[in-house]
Amino acid sequence: MRVLKLFLIILVAFFVGCSSTPKRGDTVQKDPIKASSKEAQAQFDAALAALERGEFDSADEQFRLLQAEYPNDPIAQVAELYLARAGLRNWESTPAAEYLSVFAGLADDTNVDSRIRFAAAVYLAGSTMVDRDAAMDHLKDYPGPSLSPAVLKRDRLMAWSVLTEAFSKAGRRADAIHALSKGFNDSIQAEEGLAFQSYARARAFNIVQQLSSSELAEMVNDRDSVFLRAVAGYELVRRGEGADIETRVRGELVSIGANEKAQSLKPPKAEVKPSVVGIVVPTTGANAAVGKRALNAAMLAVGAIGQPRGNTTLKVVDANQPAEAIKTQLGDAIAFVGPLDQGQAAELAPWARDEQKVMLAPVAKLPTPVETTWAFRNFISPELEPVAIAKAAVSAGTPQVVILRPNIGYGTKMATAFTEALVAAGGEVVAEYEYDRASTDYTDLAKKVAKLKPQAVFIPDTDQKVAEVTAFLANANIWGRSVTATRKSKRIEVVYLGTSLWQRPDLIRRAGTYVAGAIIPVWSSSAFDTPQTKRFFGEYAEVYGDTPGDIEAFVFDSVALLRSTLEDQGLSEPESLRAAMQGQASYTGVTGAARFDIRGEPLREPRLVEIAKGTFVPFEPSPVDPQ
Repeated sequence: MRVLKLFLIILVAFFVGCSSTPKRGDTVQKDPIKASSKEAQAQFDAALAALERGEFDSADEQFRLLQAEYPNDPIAQVAELYLARAGLRNWESTPAAEYLSVFAGLADDTNVDSRIRFAAAVYLAGSTMVDRDAAMDHLKDYPGPSLSPAVLKRDRLMAWSVLTEAFSKAGRRADAIHALSKGFNDSIQAEEGLAFQSYARARAFNIVQQLSSSELAEMVNDRDSVFLRAVAGYELVRRGEGADIETRVRGELVSIGANEKAQSLKPPKAEVKPSVVGIVVPTTGANAAVGKRALNAAMLAVGAIGQPRGNTTLKVVDANQPAEAIKTQLGDAIAFVGPLDQGQAAELAPWARDEQKVMLAPVAKLPTPVETTWAFRNFISPELEPVAIAKAAVSAGTPQVVILRPNIGYGTKMATAFTEALVAAGGEVVAEYEYDRASTDYTDLAKKVAKLKPQAVFIPDTDQKVAEVTAFLANANIWGRSVTATRKSKRIEVVYLGTSLWQRPDLIRRAGTYVAGAIIPVWSSSAFDTPQTKRFFGEYAEVYGDTPGDIEAFVFDSVALLRSTLEDQGLSEPESLRAAMQGQASYTGVTGAARFDIRGEPLREPRLVEIAKGTFVPFEPSPVDPQ
C-alpha cells in the first residue's frame, strides 16, 4: 500500500495546465483480445491468473512458453505486454530497462492493437524510472476516461491516476474529472482504496475550479456518479450558482468522504430541523417478540431510553398491518428502518423510491434497483462467511480440511462456497461427507474422519447439531484445538471451523471441550472490545436484562447511522440523506466497519472469534507448525 500512496502523493503534486477541454471520445474497446484457438486461450488464461495473483516468475515462464508455441496468434502480443508487467513485480524495486523498453516500443508502434498500445503507455507512465512528461505524451490522444481491458485489475487505481494526470496535462480537464470519478468507484472495494480516494478528492476539487459552468452543470446531473455530482455541485455552490442544489450537494459530499467541504456548506445550527425516523417492526401478532427486541435496540439508538443522543424522533409503526397503513403512518418520516420480513421489505422498496424516503432493511436480500436506490440492505451476508473462514484456515496454518455438511440446502451452499475459497487461498479439501440431520448416530462418520487425521474440520450447521456430531467425533478420539496450541500425541486434534450459527452459549455449554479452539465468523459479538460494542451490549443488558443478538445489533446500527448522518451533517432533505448513505465513507458500529455500494448493498466482512476458556474471544491467528 505504501507504494501506491507514494505514487499518488507524487501525482497530487503533478499540476499541469493548458487550454480548452475537447469532447470526450469513445471509450477504449472493452472486450479483451482473444486467442485464435481454445488451447492458446487456456494457456493464456492460466498465465494471466498467475500474474494477477502476483506469481511473477510463474507468469513470466508461462507467457514465454505461450509465445514460443503460438508466435503468430493475436494473443502473443498481449503476452509481450504482460511479460514486461511481470518484470515490474510489485513496483517496489527498480525495474530493468528491458521491461520499460518493451512498454515504450508497444506504446509507439501504431501497428499494435490500440488496447495493448494504450495499456503499455499507462504502464510506462506509471513507472517512476522514466521521463514522466514524455511518458504522459503517449496518452494525450487516449480515447476517453475508460481503461483498456489489457490493464490488470490489480493496477486499475494506478492506471486511473496516470490517466487523470495525462488528461490534465493535455488540457482535457473534464476527462480528468471523469477518470477520477471512475477510479473512485473502483477504489470502493480495493485494498488500497482509501489512498486513492484521498488523492481523487484532492485532485478533483483542484481541477474542477478550471471547468466552465456549463461543464459543471452537465456533471452535476450525472445519474451514475455521486463523485461527479459532489465535486461539480460543490464548485457551482462555491461560485454562487447552485443555491437550489446546496442541500443535496452536502449529502453527496459526505458520501464521498469530503466532510470538511460538506461542513463548509452546512447551515447554522438553528436551521437544522428535528428529523423523524420510522421503525417498522411487528409489535403485535406471532412475531411481536422479535419486533420487541428490535424496537428495544432502536430506542437505545435514539436515546429514548438511557443517555440522550440528539434530536431525532423515533416513530414506531407496527409491521403487522396492511402495506397501505404502514405507508400512511410513515408519511412524515424522512427515513425508516425495517421491516424485518424480506417479502414485506421488497414490497416497500419501490414505494420508498417513489416517495423519496431512505429505507434501511435488516433482511437477507432486497430486489436489485433499476435506478438510483433509496432502499439499503443492512444485515448479514451469509455467503461471505465460508470465504472468511476458508481464508482464516489457510493463514492459520491448517489448509487441509475435511468438510462435514448436513443434507440440506444451507449445508450444500456453504460447503461449495467454502471449497472454492479454500482452493483459491491455497488450501485443500481432503474429503467431504454429507450426513443425515435426522439421524442420531454418527459413529460411522466419525470413524471415516478419524482415518484421515485432518488438520481442520468444517461443519456448516446449527449449534445443537454441531454439539451432537462432535460428541461422536470425540468418541472417535477427535478433539478440537486452538491453532496456537501444540498437538498432543494421544489425540487426533483438529481445528474446528464453523459458521455464525455456532455463536450460541449452548454450544459451549454442551460441547465446549469437544470444540475448544473452534473458529467461526460473526457479525456482532460482545467479544470485541470496541467502544461501540461495549456501550451497546452494556446498555442493552442494563436496561433490558438480556443479551442482544444480530437483529438487535443491526437495527441499533441502522438507527444510529441515520441519526448521526442527519444530525452531524446538518441534513434535512431526503435527497441529501440518500446521497450521504450511498457510497458513504465507512461507518463503524456494533456490527463492525461497513459502507454501502451504489446498489444499497452493505460492504462489510464478518469478523472472527474462537472458543477459548469457555467463551468466545476475538480470533487473532499466530500460526504454528501444523506438524
